[in-house]
Amino acid sequence: MLNSLKRRFPISQWLPGYEWNEFKCDLLAGLTLACTLIPQALGFALLANVPITYGLYSSIFTTFVYTLFGSSKDTTIGPTAVQSMFTGYYVSIGNLNYAALLSFISGILQIIFGLLRLDFIVDLIPFPVISAFTNATVITIAVSQLPGFFGVPKRDKIPLRSFDASQEILTLGIANFLGSFFHAFPGAVSFNRAMILHTSGVKTQMCNVITGIVVLLSMLPIISPAFHYIPITTLSAVVICAVVLLGKPQDFVFMYRTNIVDFVLYMVTFLLTLLAGLVPGILTGIALFILNLLAKIIRPQIECQLKQVTYEENNNHSCYPYLHVRPTQSIHFPSIDYLVSKTIESLPNISTAKSCDTKFVVVIDGKHMFHTDSTFLKGIKDFAVCVQRRGIQIIFHNFQTAIVQKLHSMFKDNKIAFNESQENDDLIKAIQTAYSGTFKV
Repeated sequence: MLNSLKRRFPISQWLPGYEWNEFKCDLLAGLTLACTLIPQALGFALLANVPITYGLYSSIFTTFVYTLFGSSKDTTIGPTAVQSMFTGYYVSIGNLNYAALLSFISGILQIIFGLLRLDFIVDLIPFPVISAFTNATVITIAVSQLPGFFGVPKRDKIPLRSFDASQEILTLGIANFLGSFFHAFPGAVSFNRAMILHTSGVKTQMCNVITGIVVLLSMLPIISPAFHYIPITTLSAVVICAVVLLGKPQDFVFMYRTNIVDFVLYMVTFLLTLLAGLVPGILTGIALFILNLLAKIIRPQIECQLKQVTYEENNNHSCYPYLHVRPTQSIHFPSIDYLVSKTIESLPNISTAKSCDTKFVVVIDGKHMFHTDSTFLKGIKDFAVCVQRRGIQIIFHNFQTAIVQKLHSMFKDNKIAFNESQENDDLIKAIQTAYSGTFKV
């Protein structure tokens, strides 16, 4: 119970031993971060289509919340370019209240994800989607700020550290949830600001308190009115400078050289995000990559090769042909039918072999199969029983012990050969035994 509370409140782990030397480092890092965060917050508020002071609101509560719940000293929460772009999209189709509503809803969802430890869902978004979306967003944001940068009136629309991912999502959710009651729009972790903290020599999460206090002081009545006189050109320049480093054009070349399918899906995501918008782009990209992943599961690579072994006994040579079937990955319920059909398709080509009269052997090699499910077991049993009636015998070769035990339980009433050894001599003996009609059950 105590360990769970400490994990939920990381401040209890570092605050009791907090020292003066650490405070001096955190003070410097916090002041440095504040000097960066304030202009960025104003610029991102412009990007989010909300009053620029809303950017400061979004920067205050997040810093204090992260001090209490954050698990990484190099991390801070605040307005980001992508989050601001999303907020601006919904504010443009609704009204100003949509910004707080978006922060409220996203905060609730993030709190649920954090409490239930659903951070693994992020793994469903592959690197090509993130890269394509980020590069397209950088271009979209930069182009959207060019009119303000040049003073043109806007026209109508034509570092390696371990951290607790679940705790970070929970912290982000709490920050967005509380911020929604104070005109804050959704925030997130900024890698640029994290790098500033790291290079400034930050020691603990106390730096977020320093940053929050400085941002809070900037909202005093004698200071905040001056923000309204900041030229739009200046804020646009801040936004462009903040996002330009996020783009990674080299990813185009990397995708093309490594995987052509990923490159095509990358380009589709990139172009859709650029032309159709952020929401259609990211959703379509995720959907396409999930479909690509499912396609690899449903249609795995299966090697089917006709082979034969020569068995010599008392100067008599015997040739035993067999079909060697080797899936290159674990087979589950979506792909069992494909495995069976792929095996059956290979049988007619070898059924007329001269050395094969009425019997034939199929060796299913499970070298690359590490786990399976009940659908596979049932499907492979039905297949084995069916081909046995045609004089074709099945040998399960090189399977993991756990899978062999399950197969044994499925084939109690059927004569099926199991060869758990990885040695070729043992496989040859198993094939010879199968042709002789005696089986190891």
